[in-house]
Amino acid sequence: RAPVYGSRGMVACSQPLASEAAMRVLQKGGTAADACVAAAAALNVTEPCSTGIGGDAFALFYNGQTKKVECLQGCGRSPAGMTLEAVQKHPDMAGRTELPPLSALCCTVPGAAATWEAAVKRWGRLSLAEAHKSEFVEPVSTSYRGRLRLWECPPPTQGVTALMALNLLEQERQEARLSAAAIHAQAEALRFAFADALQFCSDPSESSGAGEAAARLLDKQRAADRWAKMFSRSARAKGVMPDSAAFGPLKAGPDTVYLCAADRWGNACSFINSNYMGFGTGIVPDGCGFTLQNRGHNFIVRDGHPNCVGPNKFCYHTIIPGMVTHESSGDLFCALGVMGAFMQPQGHLQVLCAMADYGLDPQAALDQPRFCLQGVDSALGPASVENATLLLEDGIPEETQAELARLGHPCRLVTGWDRHVFGRGQIICRDPVTGVLVGGTEPRADGGIVAW
Repeated sequence: RAPVYGSRGMVACSQPLASEAAMRVLQKGGTAADACVAAAAALNVTEPCSTGIGGDAFALFYNGQTKKVECLQGCGRSPAGMTLEAVQKHPDMAGRTELPPLSALCCTVPGAAATWEAAVKRWGRLSLAEAHKSEFVEPVSTSYRGRLRLWECPPPTQGVTALMALNLLEQERQEARLSAAAIHAQAEALRFAFADALQFCSDPSESSGAGEAAARLLDKQRAADRWAKMFSRSARAKGVMPDSAAFGPLKAGPDTVYLCAADRWGNACSFINSNYMGFGTGIVPDGCGFTLQNRGHNFIVRDGHPNCVGPNKFCYHTIIPGMVTHESSGDLFCALGVMGAFMQPQGHLQVLCAMADYGLDPQAALDQPRFCLQGVDSALGPASVENATLLLEDGIPEETQAELARLGHPCRLVTGWDRHVFGRGQIICRDPVTGVLVGGTEPRADGGIVAW
């Protein structure tokens, strides 16, 4: 595919009809946030097995006037009576050690509808009936090679994984695109980052020092020290994981939609919405036409675990939108996202590096063959990152595959339909001088991008 250009507005998402619905909102005078909410609503109809108002949502918004990035956290908490003891005694837990995915025990308070309302009310220009209050929180970010800054949603999401990986990767010299040396460095940076994220990311309200912990994880000197200690150009590192018995398994659902939009005022919105697994629990509230998510399946039924099930608690969240700004000016570089469970921070890193390090346009960055550390969400939990299989997409050179195997990576080539494991992404960039928008949409799905 060729990249798409526009000057007044652009929408990119995984379904053309949803993109068209969002574009009509932009043309009526709506902002990027209005457009994203319209697309998310349309996707409830066109992709009901991936998203819905019974799920959760997150958004990052770039304000073209102030050059500030804001974060809207739309994940719901667990029920107030959901203690570990109550869960262990529940009939659905008979003979089980983890929450059954189709049980009402996995229902957390749906945050999507409140997120839509809050996004339109704060960032939009069109009206939407007031419903619920959502939470605006400070996004987390890091600079990359002194040129760009990636913004992510803070814990309980895994956004810090992408940020930590970039901090690690910038310690290394830039290698040829799709070479074994380049993929080796990126994969190692992600493995080291997952090792920390799976150990420390949980509900920040459960820990008085959560903010300080996040700051330590994103410290540049810490990244430099960790890279110098762990990374080798000649072999895959060993011993990067915490004690698996202490931290246990984490699961992830692959069913999510990601979309982004930019408007005539210089704003951009990066938006993600999910049921977690397919239609979630499959439970339909009386008199309603949507199902409730099963995001609570990510809770761990083990006392002392950072993500142990508990009352009024956020579980570990995999869905993350991304936003990138120019470090020197604060101008928007792009809104980006790659949905797909634990592929998401891996996708953020790969498409950003494709543009920042190798000069690819948004469409070429999405078209580029990807890799994925498979097994991060397996029953082995965080320890599975240690020996995660490095999935390599068809199109990565054979000599690169052979050299990665020689370096100690357990590799597997992925072709055809199985390539869905590499996620589905969307990108909209803005030229800081001309204001021209250029966008790319996912070739591994029915991506749809509309420009004005």
